[in-house]
Amino acid sequence: MFDMKSIASKRLVLSHCLATNIPLKQKLAANATSLLSAKVVKSLPKTWQGINTLAQAKIWLDARFKESEVFSIEIPTSNEIIGLVFIHGIGGGRSGCASSSCASSGNESAVGNRALTVHLGYLIAENYWGKGYASEVLAALVLYFSMQAQQVTLMAGVENDNFASIKVLQKCGFVICEQPSQVKQGSLFYQQIV
Repeated sequence: MFDMKSIASKRLVLSHCLATNIPLKQKLAANATSLLSAKVVKSLPKTWQGINTLAQAKIWLDARFKESEVFSIEIPTSNEIIGLVFIHGIGGGRSGCASSSCASSGNESAVGNRALTVHLGYLIAENYWGKGYASEVLAALVLYFSMQAQQVTLMAGVENDNFASIKVLQKCGFVICEQPSQVKQGSLFYQQIV
């Protein structure tokens, strides 16, 4: 449905990572332990926490490939991976929005004439916080999806005390939306229809 091999921004490249690309998968696993520091994953699910060995990183990464499309965030001048993007709902049978209440238009992940709801998630290594990289990544994704023929509702969840991520979402044009009943307390959903 979407051909997302790579997306470039001013300072970064988002590269689609396939589970079958063994060298890239090994590079991601090797970087995962530094990307998944305690501060980075504190608001993320328990299965994302305590990843301290290469073996744990490989298991964690395999799980991410099964549930989403995975993109590395790289600084092209150094080939350094500084983060990851996870996209649900763009293909491969992975689910989009589980509830019509999370999008103001009532759209669910679909094909054909109906709009598509895509869930975005991202993480940036702690050493790169405060440099505008998260805003740049999100803005590049918004631009990419806005250029598609099909209307897309972009969704992003965030903990209500993660003020930096909330600021990034708002800066990139996302607005808070009705919270699905199955969302855990303390979490918020933001959306943007492009």
